[in-house]
Amino acid sequence: MTVPPPVLTMTGLRKAYGTVQAVSDGRLTARAGEVMALLGANGAGKSTMMNLLGGLVSPDAGQIGIAGQAVSFAGPTDAIRAGIAFVQQELSVFGSMTVAENVFAGAFPTRAGRIDRAAMQSQARALLAQLGATIDVGRPVDGLSTGDRQMVEIARALRARPRILIFDEPTSSLSGREKALLHTAIRDLKAQGVAIIYISHFISDVFDICDRITVMRNGETVAERLASQTDQAEVVRLMLGEIGAAGRIVPDDAVPGPVALRVVGLTAPPRIREASFDLHRGEILGIWGLLGAGRTELVRGLLGLDGPVAGRIELHGPNGLAPVPPRDLRAVTAFVTEDRRGEGLLLPFSVSDNIALPNLDALSQGGVVQRGRVRELALRLIRTLSIKVSGPAQRVGTLSGGNQQKVVLAKWLAGAPTILILDEPTRGLDLAAKDDILRLAVDLAGQGVAVLLISSELEELMRVSHRYLIVRERCVAGTLPGHATEAELIAALSAPVAVQVPA
Repeated sequence: MTVPPPVLTMTGLRKAYGTVQAVSDGRLTARAGEVMALLGANGAGKSTMMNLLGGLVSPDAGQIGIAGQAVSFAGPTDAIRAGIAFVQQELSVFGSMTVAENVFAGAFPTRAGRIDRAAMQSQARALLAQLGATIDVGRPVDGLSTGDRQMVEIARALRARPRILIFDEPTSSLSGREKALLHTAIRDLKAQGVAIIYISHFISDVFDICDRITVMRNGETVAERLASQTDQAEVVRLMLGEIGAAGRIVPDDAVPGPVALRVVGLTAPPRIREASFDLHRGEILGIWGLLGAGRTELVRGLLGLDGPVAGRIELHGPNGLAPVPPRDLRAVTAFVTEDRRGEGLLLPFSVSDNIALPNLDALSQGGVVQRGRVRELALRLIRTLSIKVSGPAQRVGTLSGGNQQKVVLAKWLAGAPTILILDEPTRGLDLAAKDDILRLAVDLAGQGVAVLLISSELEELMRVSHRYLIVRERCVAGTLPGHATEAELIAALSAPVAVQVPA
């Protein structure tokens, strides 16, 4: 079989943002009539590579070639003219406009100086037909399912007759039926000769739809494989690389206490398909899964932050385990989100005010906040967590990332929670700050706090977890003991999902 020449080549690409080297050696090729997967863990460089390809940023070094000719993009318009189109993870459809209007937004067909609605609807219908979609083009997009909205977005991308079409996490919000329809549409586009780049954290999807796999890690392209000549386990190993040898800091003789939280059959499709597990007092339960597997969705679902969920949540109280709604769980839970600057802190406010905000009831008398109590609480937590500040009045926005994260922890620990959820608590921190946060989690577990820890860095989880909760494809696929090896943890990400329900 003759392999067609690449329609796209990206070689030796480098891109830095200040002192951060986002891409140090980016390479990939895409061929007409082929689906090429671009994979990598969080921070691997995939987004920067696509921003370079889309003309959103310019490379510091390296070359992009289209059909054998070197190109340089001054902006996104140049990339579109070169035949490059994107279907983004966050769909950019306009809900109040019709399907046809969305397909032709920004480039309406005209006749005698007016929008030619008949032509617009006819052409929109034809583009959707290429995808096997039979959507009423005169219907407002607001009433469509997520899958149909995505078909509208793809039709808009096809309007410019692209040679290269990039799908960024296309199945993250789709049901099983919608995903199957999307994959059928992608196969049809492939048969029409379109070169497709498919970015996904769902490894099973990649092997279902892709011909070739490119893997990035730490800003470099580290491997290219034919999908037919590799497997999920090898791809995961390539994405994660060798895990460092830092020692465990959780005591080997630590014995977790009774069950603090029991979750049975938690569902909120498509965000959470099934989750059942126990969390013990004094335990750090490491949530292990690839980005996009549903880790954050799981903990947010527990707390009822993204809408209603089904299933049973039981919390340990004076009379043992008893069912509770998410709002009651929130009352005893500290949730340190992965977005500390956007969701965890008010950057213009002082350290003391940030710590005080979730604790105003305890710091008030007669409905008036007692500033002396606020200062006393802030000083105590600054000492306890070794937060490096000039004083409690310093603005949080002027602190280092590690000290900002400690302030987030301080404001929740002031309420003496029984459950602590840490979602990527060390992201963007230096090694010393990371170590401080992990040791703090271990200390809190030693005091009886039940800890759920999400981290994309397996080394971190292996240092502090008593057990591991395996999350795959929006399901809890099982658990592993704290002494599980790196090989066992990596293999768990490609094993069949086996739902486990606590007794």
